[in-house]
Amino acid sequence: MNAIVLRTRELEVACVPEHGMLLTEIVPTAIGVNLLWQRPNAPLHPFVDPAQASSTGDPFDAEVFAGGWFGMFPNAGIPGANDVDEQMHGTFPRFAWHVLQHDDTSLSCELEVDGLRAVRKVQLDGTNVRVSTTVVNQGAMDREVSFGEHPCFARSVFAGGEVALRAARAHTTPEVSEPGANRFLAGQDFSWPTAIERLGGSARTDVIPVAADGSHDHLCVTLADPEIILTAPDYAGSVRISSDLTKTAELLFWRHFRPPRSPWCGDVFGIEMMSTPGRTRDDARAADALSWLRAGGKLSWHLEIQWQDDLPRTYG
Repeated sequence: MNAIVLRTRELEVACVPEHGMLLTEIVPTAIGVNLLWQRPNAPLHPFVDPAQASSTGDPFDAEVFAGGWFGMFPNAGIPGANDVDEQMHGTFPRFAWHVLQHDDTSLSCELEVDGLRAVRKVQLDGTNVRVSTTVVNQGAMDREVSFGEHPCFARSVFAGGEVALRAARAHTTPEVSEPGANRFLAGQDFSWPTAIERLGGSARTDVIPVAADGSHDHLCVTLADPEIILTAPDYAGSVRISSDLTKTAELLFWRHFRPPRSPWCGDVFGIEMMSTPGRTRDDARAADALSWLRAGGKLSWHLEIQWQDDLPRTYG
């Protein structure tokens, strides 16, 4: 389907508003390669009807998830055991968005659903792309929410590189999506970046493998610094990710390098910047980390991704 393409001399970004306002491409001119992972044969299509979960199942894997970069609201991550009214990663990626404004370097889109009005703006500046979001609760009831951003990066672009960050604390999730595919021992606290492996010994969690190794892990990190650096040795460059520690200080580092039971053969890692710790809404609730969006109130957050033509000194 048709995408809206934004450009500067240094960067090209593609976005599909009708499919959850999904960013499908971030291509630095210097390397001509998409930094984002795109699912092979991705189910990109206009959401004439929203792809909502129901008692019979959730169409997220089959109809929604295409890789790229999408926003999460009013739920970031997986709903809790009793959260029957919440969707995995919220409603943002499941609806068609309406274009408000579009020029060569910026795009603004709007979504109104369930008494909430959201505006997301994509703004390019040189090699930097900034996505900012504002949500207004137009309803009469307060809403308990979590939120964030979900960029999916291609392992092949960052092969042999590092995810460099400063961590306040880190742990692996106690639940495992694919038992036997997790490289790192589930349910452990660890000192970033080194964790205990499931089969014994220890290894660095921050290194992106040179080749897909069949592993599937979720690592939870509370950031001590708003910047994350992804190094790409094959392209002599790096990506700087910048968030707001007052809004999205929690990282869910999703490592999915072609595990055997993947429904879409993903060779991808996600830098999921979230307002809440852990992977599920129950984790957020246990940490008393959900936010209240009051009736008539407003909430905003942003994330920036910038390509850099160098390999900076990392925190390790």
